[in-house]
Amino acid sequence: MSPITIHDLLTDEEIVKLREAAKDDPRDLAMVDFHLLWGPRPSESSKLKVKDVEINDEYIVVNIPQTKTIYRPVPIPLANESVIKDATFLDSALNAYTSLMQYLNVHPGYPDDSDYPLWYDEKKGRKHLDKYSLSRVFKRLGKEAGLKKNVSTYMLRRTAFNRFKGVDREKLCAGFGWKPGSRMPTTVYNKLRPQDYLETLINSKSKQKRDVLICPQCGKENPKDKNFCVWCSHALKESLMADTVKRFHADQTAQQELEELREKMDKMEELLSKMVKVPGFEKMMEKAVDHSE
Repeated sequence: MSPITIHDLLTDEEIVKLREAAKDDPRDLAMVDFHLLWGPRPSESSKLKVKDVEINDEYIVVNIPQTKTIYRPVPIPLANESVIKDATFLDSALNAYTSLMQYLNVHPGYPDDSDYPLWYDEKKGRKHLDKYSLSRVFKRLGKEAGLKKNVSTYMLRRTAFNRFKGVDREKLCAGFGWKPGSRMPTTVYNKLRPQDYLETLINSKSKQKRDVLICPQCGKENPKDKNFCVWCSHALKESLMADTVKRFHADQTAQQELEELREKMDKMEELLSKMVKVPGFEKMMEKAVDHSE
C-alpha cells in the first residue's frame, strides 16, 4: 500500500459535501458516517450483518468480523458515554449513531432477520455489497459531491484515522484493527502535521467546541445538518420553530372555522326539519320552484 500525504485525505469541507450527496439514501449516509468514524477495511465492512450491530440507549457497538469466531468491537458512543473526548470524534460518532439508527429503521432485515447483510444490494435484495461494490458507492458519491479526489474505502479509512487529532493513537489503533507494535499506522496512515501533535501531548483547559445542535425541548445533541430533533422531532432552528408555530396557529384557525361551519349546518338542518312539519310547506316550496323556473 503506497504512502499518501495529508493532501490526499478528505478535508472537513469535502466531508460535508460527501455527506450531503449521501443524505437522500439512508444506507449510503450510514455507510459514509461509519467509515468516517472507524474506517473498516472493505473486506470487513462487506461481511457485516444485522446481528453484528448491538444497540444501547447511549451507544452502538459494531462487531467487525475477524474470523468465524473472533470479532473486533468498535463503539459508536454518544458524548456522555465516550472515553474519547475529542470534539471531532464526538461529532463524527453522533453522525454515525443517528444515521445508522435511521437506516436500521428502514432496513428490511432489522430486527428479525439477524443474518441479513447490513450493507445490502438494493437492486438484488438480500445480498451483500461486496468490497468492490462498497468502493463503487463511495466513488459515485464523490462524483455527485463534485470532489476531484477519487473517494474509496481506503481513502475513508485513512481520512478517519487522521481526523481525530486529540485522540490517543493507541486507542485508535485498537479500533482500526492493528496489533500492538504494528508499523502500518505510523508508516502509512499517520499523516498528522507536527503542530497537530500538540493536542495529543497537553490537556488543554479550554473546552473544544462541538459542532452540534442542542434540542431546546429534550436537551439532546443533534448533528448540525438536522432541522428537526432525531430524538423528539422538535424543530431545532428558530426559523423552523416560527414556521411550525405559524402552521399550528393556521391549523387551529382552520379547525375553529370548520367547527363554526358545522354548527351553522346543524342549525340549518334542525330548522329545515321543523319547517317540513308545518302544514302546506311542501306545496309552498313547489310553487316557489315553479316560479323560479
